[in-house]
Amino acid sequence: MHNSSYLRSLSAALGALVFSSVAFAQSYTVSVIQPPSGSAAAFAINNSGQVAGTLEYSGSTSQAFIATTSGSALLPFPPGLSSSWGYALNNFGQVAGDATNGGSSPTQASISAASGSTAIPLPVGWIIALGRAINDSGQVAGTLLGSTPAQQAFIGTASGSAAFPLPPGWFSANANAINVAGQVAGFVSNSTGSESQAFIGTSSGSTLIPLPTGWSMAEGVAINDSGQVAGWGVNGAGIDQAFIGTARASQRSRLPRGRARLDRPWARAASATQALW
Repeated sequence: MHNSSYLRSLSAALGALVFSSVAFAQSYTVSVIQPPSGSAAAFAINNSGQVAGTLEYSGSTSQAFIATTSGSALLPFPPGLSSSWGYALNNFGQVAGDATNGGSSPTQASISAASGSTAIPLPVGWIIALGRAINDSGQVAGTLLGSTPAQQAFIGTASGSAAFPLPPGWFSANANAINVAGQVAGFVSNSTGSESQAFIGTSSGSTLIPLPTGWSMAEGVAINDSGQVAGWGVNGAGIDQAFIGTARASQRSRLPRGRARLDRPWARAASATQALW
């Protein structure tokens, strides 16, 4: 589940998403982050320029880290756990991800900082929680896995977590992003994975974002503090297309020639910026 190709894909995807049309007219300097050891991939950056990611070393061991252009530091493992991954970062230097002891041990979502790390308690009946987003209140959003193929979105803090109620008729839910108000964006799927629809919600309930006419599926990937959801879907011609969804409607973004897909961070993200601006 956590491997080098996965990490490289996520890092490349996030890099593609941060550039706007203005960025292409600017010049940039690049600072290489030097990890204490092993290989590193950065997946998130906050408004202070802190970067978070995952370091791989000693064979199969991974550890979340936080860094700036002046250096990096490994984040402590949550008590009793021996591997960790960092995927999201808020403006207070808190990193969201997951941690485990490996083997058959449960994987728990985690909140980490230089001062210490905490594993988020699993809701009853679930054995894996993957933390994928964090807001400035320290709320973490991600996906729960159990003994069945079904997955469920969750929101949690250091003191506990709760699964999102599934909308009627859907089999699984994944959460990809969370905003300052604790609203989560993600997608629900049917039992075969052949149909999906973006949603916005909290632990008390979710609202499906309507599919544009002719679309067969859509996934919510990001959410802003106004509650707008960005993502991608498949239109009536079978082409991947980006969208922006609000509480009132879902609208397609104007596309240049070719395809555009605002994907989950660990998948493709080429052309996403052109699609949304």
